[in-house]
Amino acid sequence: MTTPLTGPQSYPAPPPFPAFPPPLPPVPPRRRRRGLVAGGVALAVLVAGGGAGAWWWTRDGDGSPLAGRPRVADDAAGLSYAVPKGWEHDSKHKLINAFTTAIGRKKQDDHHTAAVLAGRSGAIPQDRLRMWAERAARSNAEFFYPDRPVAPEESRPTSVDGHPAHTVALRVDAEEGGPARLRMTLLRVDDTRTAFLLGIDQPAGGPVQEEVDQVLESAEVTGGGKATEERPEAGGRSGSGAPSQALPAYGTDRRRL
Repeated sequence: MTTPLTGPQSYPAPPPFPAFPPPLPPVPPRRRRRGLVAGGVALAVLVAGGGAGAWWWTRDGDGSPLAGRPRVADDAAGLSYAVPKGWEHDSKHKLINAFTTAIGRKKQDDHHTAAVLAGRSGAIPQDRLRMWAERAARSNAEFFYPDRPVAPEESRPTSVDGHPAHTVALRVDAEEGGPARLRMTLLRVDDTRTAFLLGIDQPAGGPVQEEVDQVLESAEVTGGGKATEERPEAGGRSGSGAPSQALPAYGTDRRRL
């Protein structure tokens, strides 16, 4: 049994990957969770629930791989991101509160699956983005792939639409379906809120991984950052818009569930 984190506390420079992750979102029993992951990673976060707004629009001419593709505008998280060809949303389902919007790739070749999920949290100082990105990535790896070995692949500062951000990539030794890759980009929307994009693909590598990276790299800050009423005509799939439990509020008691 791991020792839980306690807080509030001071924040020295963290090790590359902290030993103890922050709290996880509410999850089904462990056996059930593994079954959901094996059947497709996007299904693990779908439950009935309320909605924050998400709408779809297109954008051309920026020269990126996803130029001209539809985009999700996530009002709750305060960002937008592109939707690759072959990816989709499902208006029949809603998300758990840890996430605000999501898109997924069908098993077009009966092999690869992938999903990108967005969420929001409270303000995080720029010099703590790395620590929280690494912790949150570890926690989400444990959420989707319980008790599986995880290895760091990447941890680097970046920017999203001119806003400071940090990107972390992990490789997970999944039980079924080959190794999985999880990539999270955590960004400061403004001084009061933070947003993130979480991409997961399995098995890792190849064009599907490239698509996940392209979605994360297509992100733009819209400045919304607040939960809004759902817009049924858009058909977007969304969560509650509440601050994400996938990324705990900065400076709060972070006891592991």
